[in-house]
Amino acid sequence: MTMTQPSNQASLLDVANLRVTLRTVDGPFDAVRGVSFCLGRERLGIVGESGSGKSMTARAILGLLPRAGRLTADRLQLGGTDLRGVGDRAWTRVRGRRISMVLQDPRHALNPVKTIGRQIDEVLRRHLGLSRREARARTLTLLEAVHIRDPERVYRAFPHAVSGGMGQRAMIALMVAAEPEVLIADEPTSALDLAVQNQVLNVLDEQVVDRGMGLIFISHDLDLVSRFCDRVLVMYGGEVVEELPADRLSAATHPYTRGLIDCAPRLGQGRQRFKTLDRAAISRALQDGPPISPMAGPGRDISAGAQP
Repeated sequence: MTMTQPSNQASLLDVANLRVTLRTVDGPFDAVRGVSFCLGRERLGIVGESGSGKSMTARAILGLLPRAGRLTADRLQLGGTDLRGVGDRAWTRVRGRRISMVLQDPRHALNPVKTIGRQIDEVLRRHLGLSRREARARTLTLLEAVHIRDPERVYRAFPHAVSGGMGQRAMIALMVAAEPEVLIADEPTSALDLAVQNQVLNVLDEQVVDRGMGLIFISHDLDLVSRFCDRVLVMYGGEVVEELPADRLSAATHPYTRGLIDCAPRLGQGRQRFKTLDRAAISRALQDGPPISPMAGPGRDISAGAQP
């Protein structure tokens, strides 16, 4: 595919022809097939149904593939660092410090036998070299920044003792503690009710804008992505099949994107038969040519001071 290039802003993450192949009992399986994009200081959404390769792409960027996985890429660049050549020891200085990932469920992502405060303290002490006292003070400030009303209590609490929304906010504080350049959020609100979901999205947006990070927001919720992100990549079968501005998602033309949009029920339309994806039309579109990509580069800069 034709990879978008930075226009009026520097690229934080540059991915070209990323491929992930998994060894299976039935032979090699291509889970990610030639994904390319550039990420600036923006909110980039990646959408698609389960199994489309969204999370595998994120894990490949973070060097978290299973042992059966093999990564190749023409380019996988984080700033001035070629991530293709980063070894296991060097990854400990990249993950958390320069690129972090907010996972779907804080109950599984946070360490259950350590308090929330201790987990954030460890990130600050390891990556920023803060003293114990400095780390504690910074952690409390971070918990306040993600709208936790009683940071002292949450600092001392174990993950199981807080609600899902509060745990997700604590995980955001943990992942932005070392001020990374890129933040990946993999379905960060799918397990939350609508009210808490909006709270978490507001917190996430504030952190990304205030810190000038680039955000990769992975979701299956097209309506949510169209409201929250600046730009969208649509994935199907491990490939990017369409790329467009988020506010133009409803005008997508690829059969797969149209199918995802049309499959969603709409209020006020009365009784109707649910539509399904036309796999034959999608296959024909994939054979006809490269992904539809009307954009010339990353979206607008949303670093500190810019309007989201």
